[in-house]
Amino acid sequence: MEKELKLESFLTRIDSRRFSVLKLFEQEHKNSLSVEQISLKLGLSERTVKQTIIDIQSDIETFGFKENVSLDLYIGSNSKLYCSLHYQLTFSIHYMLREYLKNSIFFLIIKDLLFDSSFSIKKAIDKYFVTNSTLRRYLKKIDTELHTFNLALSVKKELTITGDEATIRLFYTSLFFEVYGGENWPFSFISQKEVNDLLNKFPSSIYTPTEYSKRNYFQIFLSISILRIRKKKQIENRMLFYTYQNEAEHQHFLEEVDFIKALCPVSSIAQLKIELAFMHSLVLSYGPYSSSISISHFFIKNSELSKANFFANVLLWVNDIEQYLYEPLSLEEENELIYATCILFYRLKLFNHFNFSADKNWIEESTLDKTFKFQIDLLRGILANITKTTSLLKINDHYLKFHYIETLFSCVDVTKFMPPVHLVIFSTLGQTLKKYILNYGDLFNKFNLSIVDDVQTTVDVVISDRPLSKDNFSYLVSEQTNYVLWQEFPTKQNYEDLKELLVRICKNKLPFAI
Repeated sequence: MEKELKLESFLTRIDSRRFSVLKLFEQEHKNSLSVEQISLKLGLSERTVKQTIIDIQSDIETFGFKENVSLDLYIGSNSKLYCSLHYQLTFSIHYMLREYLKNSIFFLIIKDLLFDSSFSIKKAIDKYFVTNSTLRRYLKKIDTELHTFNLALSVKKELTITGDEATIRLFYTSLFFEVYGGENWPFSFISQKEVNDLLNKFPSSIYTPTEYSKRNYFQIFLSISILRIRKKKQIENRMLFYTYQNEAEHQHFLEEVDFIKALCPVSSIAQLKIELAFMHSLVLSYGPYSSSISISHFFIKNSELSKANFFANVLLWVNDIEQYLYEPLSLEEENELIYATCILFYRLKLFNHFNFSADKNWIEESTLDKTFKFQIDLLRGILANITKTTSLLKINDHYLKFHYIETLFSCVDVTKFMPPVHLVIFSTLGQTLKKYILNYGDLFNKFNLSIVDDVQTTVDVVISDRPLSKDNFSYLVSEQTNYVLWQEFPTKQNYEDLKELLVRICKNKLPFAI
């Protein structure tokens, strides 16, 4: 199973404790905690917690975050000592983690291993002013963390990371991306412009430069790849890699090889072709891009994927998804969903091949935070339900919670997965109340709603601005029909109450619990 890079593993014990205090506020969803609570949660003495908070206050000032975040100790009304954490909306405690990592002895050693081919135990002792035994303790911890990715730290003549070359590059890419986050360019051997020029030469079917975080990740990946190529660390060819599909793409591919040759002049053309195929594959796997559906035949024709019945399994998975639809997808929606699923599963397969987790989310978590929560819960329920009965390309929990939900939101009208809810509207003002409901609160984009015109459809909700007699009601109703009495001009609270009612109705109609 692929492993996910856990950044906190590379913190020193002291910095890990400090970050744990900060993280606890997020885990508890509070901006104020008593020192006693923190002590019990983290298994520390109250004296240690208090000193740690004082140290964090100093760190905030040292890192230049004083205007963005504040951590304060105060006495509560119950005479207990409390700690409060407040930060601006544009700030994240992840920024503190980055700063702790930049100064971590573990990260500094790993960084030196990348840049200095002759880095040795003696060099490390002299550079970091540590004893031989202390350094070896640090190296042992680094080696332990590397082993989770089937990598190892060799301590022979030079200190080097050994293992699959692709995994080494992905490890460094993820680490540098998290630590530097696009704020600082961490490489002196190549400029950001040179790398961006190479990235812009990639075919638009493989990459379209639209998202900053994605582009920055690729820039770091390409920079590390170029550095490793220059150090004669070679990628092994794999049938899984994406290659050109026709003669026009072949010619473009050769032009890209020539560009890389100028950056890595001592490498052979044959090896640079393999390197470029690996680069293309990684970048492609983080699609889909707007113009990339044209390369979907790669997922059908690639021999390595064919042996694993890749495309057939994708179709089976999409078919499983479609079983939960209340309205059929359009042909365009279905094609986009199939292609996006190919991309997502290709990423999983590619990274799993290197024992590494494809854990980057290119749409911020806040995007889904702004999405109607019931829709997210519904899709989570569908995906969890599917994986109970099928093992086809089973996605781990991380992807169930985010990546495939992201894929569904980007490809299809999510309301088609929601049970239909039928409304009848009566108003003393004629069509006015109906217009209010149609135009307010985006309800018809949040639910699969329809306004009943015929008397044969069972009504779920009756909305009226006047009392109605249920006995003389001309529409088809049941014991589950809900009656909502509004005033002539509905309030915001009326709509919020209606939304809650619609959620309850949908949940009752679903064949599974969410």
